[in-house]
Amino acid sequence: MMKTLFSNIATSKGVMSLILVMALCSCVGKQMAKVTASDGSTQIYSFKDSCQHLTLSFSIELPNGKDSASLQICDSLVAEFVRGVCQPWYSEDGNEKIPEREYNRDDVQAFVDYYGHAAYERLLKMAMKDYEDRMSYLADDTTMTPEDRERIKNDVPMWAFDYAITKTIDAPAFVVYDAHAYCYYGGAHGGVTGAGAMTFDKSKGQKMEHFLQDNVTLDLQPYIRKGLIQYYKEYGDTLTDAQLSERLQIEGNVIPLPQQTPHFNANADSLVFTYGQYEIACYADGMPSFAIPVKDILKYLTSEAANLR
Repeated sequence: MMKTLFSNIATSKGVMSLILVMALCSCVGKQMAKVTASDGSTQIYSFKDSCQHLTLSFSIELPNGKDSASLQICDSLVAEFVRGVCQPWYSEDGNEKIPEREYNRDDVQAFVDYYGHAAYERLLKMAMKDYEDRMSYLADDTTMTPEDRERIKNDVPMWAFDYAITKTIDAPAFVVYDAHAYCYYGGAHGGVTGAGAMTFDKSKGQKMEHFLQDNVTLDLQPYIRKGLIQYYKEYGDTLTDAQLSERLQIEGNVIPLPQQTPHFNANADSLVFTYGQYEIACYADGMPSFAIPVKDILKYLTSEAANLR
């Protein structure tokens, strides 16, 4: 995976240790950790740091309640946070991960700071390796003018990793949090990853895993196609059903259900589908998202989902 991310990086011919030391020193004193009260029912814990070569931010919004349901929601969100920030992104071969730290409910900020500092340290080394490779390539290229070399040197892109878990819907019976990350590692463009929407039953604190019954993909095809056509129309592309099939990058004619778990809108009268980048379409088509009226697909919902409305 990392080799793909680094496809635009030239081969390194040496380590510019002085530049690395300077970059590390330039970041001293820039760490910012804050605790921000949200609307009285949640609290946001965040970490942010940046320098010339990297910007990183982590943020997680958690319920303030001490009842069993709220605590269970907190535990689920924290577990997702750890999964999100401990992906094998911290070395080119994917073998280096951040050692997990025990979660203490009484000191969430220290928990977030630990992962923020650990991720920043590891990604900065990789960002600096990228920079060193680019500088080595520039030094060896005899076809460039000094002006071109200086211009390219000044345009070396900054790496970025921003991860956030945020409450997006607070309905009477359920609450929805969104987990997403933006990553840019020096290639042609960045990417958006993450678990997406996570729905919790307020009364139990239970995470909703299944909104749709098994084996309903074929039954839902007309609604998915209608939703996708509407998605493209909102962005200026009016497609027929046949043109939609040509536009999508899938095998066969059956559009799969999204990998991200769907979720109800605030009124629980629509079920929202969101596809990830490259999941069914090209990068330029973004993350196709649309809402299907629940009344149209009520018979395909699980009893768990139907009872949540």
